[in-house]
Amino acid sequence: MDFGSFVDQAWNDHADDSRAVAERLHEGLALVTDESQIPALAGLAHHVYGEHLGEWQPGVAFFDRIAASPVFSADGASGQSVRRSIASLRLSQGADAGLGTMFASDRIRVVAMAAANLAERDSSRAAQMLRQALIPVTFLISAVAIAAVERILPVPNLH
Repeated sequence: MDFGSFVDQAWNDHADDSRAVAERLHEGLALVTDESQIPALAGLAHHVYGEHLGEWQPGVAFFDRIAASPVFSADGASGQSVRRSIASLRLSQGADAGLGTMFASDRIRVVAMAAANLAERDSSRAAQMLRQALIPVTFLISAVAIAAVERILPVPNLH
């Protein structure tokens, strides 16, 4: 089986038997031959460990295995994907996710991913996380709107 077929089959099976998919994720990792494949495996693994199983530590352990892959690139797309997934699982667990060290776009993604993980387990905490994720977006929208208005209606120099 090639990597693409593995991922397709795992996505097909995950809703009915998340446990079995989680147990065979290592087989998918063995099929990875290029760094560009890692984000697809990471997305699947995060979804299964996070949203379906709620198993934060085993999920983090799997991502540590991905990071040990010879094709993993800490500075590439695989590194970004793995860092966000680990942070999301840690945040779901209630542990420090290192949000303060992330760019705003990564913080928003991580918090939203954690909220999805908790949606059916702890809906009030999930809702709180979604509100937290939206705060930077609200500020960004406000800044863009102000800049647009200033371009249309220039503020006069009062000096």
